Amino acid sequence: MSIIKKYSPMIISIALLLRLVTLASDSTATITIAEIVPMSFGVLTIPVSSSYVIVSENGAALSGNAIVINDTSSRGQYTVTGTVSQTISIDIQNISTGSSALTLDSFKGVLAGQAISSFPITTLSLPANVGQTLYLGARLQFTPAVTEQTYTMTFDLVINYD
Repeated sequence: MSIIKKYSPMIISIALLLRLVTLASDSTATITIAEIVPMSFGVLTIPVSSSYVIVSENGAALSGNAIVINDTSSRGQYTVTGTVSQTISIDIQNISTGSSALTLDSFKGVLAGQAISSFPITTLSLPANVGQTLYLGARLQFTPAVTEQTYTMTFDLVINYD
């Protein structure tokens, strides 16, 4: 006797909305954000009970209790360029998942070797004028109410001079 368990795959992907921010008191000071690699959670199964998966900001393997069909996950990778030796603040805002059965939260990051354990964060140094890499990770929680489809989630990455 063999038992074959059928899984309904669901593809999860994230799109990032980029925002150019200028310093109000100096119209020549700008911060630019360029997406290098979008954050992705791969192909997951529709769970029997609430599940979650975490894409790590430091490049570690996926973690969580979700069943992963195809690990095409990736941490988000973005280049941040601005004025050398200025301090900046970073926030994640306007998170949209496209479904009440999905929750995207617990964002973490690394900018130029500086760990970011939560957002918003202020007084981060922008040490180089050639651009610094910002890596982002997050947790995706989902319930059995999620349907089989591709989800494109969005969030605003907001960076300002302090």
